[in-house]
Amino acid sequence: YITESGWNDHPHWTHAVRPAQRIEYTLEAIDYAKANWPYVETLGFWMFRTPAPTHSFLDYYTFVTPEFVEKPIYSAIRDFATKSDK
Repeated sequence: YITESGWNDHPHWTHAVRPAQRIEYTLEAIDYAKANWPYVETLGFWMFRTPAPTHSFLDYYTFVTPEFVEKPIYSAIRDFATKSDK
């Protein structure tokens, strides 16, 4: 298992990537793991959501808001997974 992978797209955090890069890197990571690590059963990304806003860089690791509003990263992975299943 690979746990707690992923990128942060906070607009003011030094170590963050742009939102479009986050999507690109995430989808590339899924493809890479699938092609090169057949023994990896799970590729987990940090983090689906927080129960409430943290008002910190942690909010920018999430895939949906605390109210379950989808972020672009969530939609991209959902669309990617839907296409990959066919």
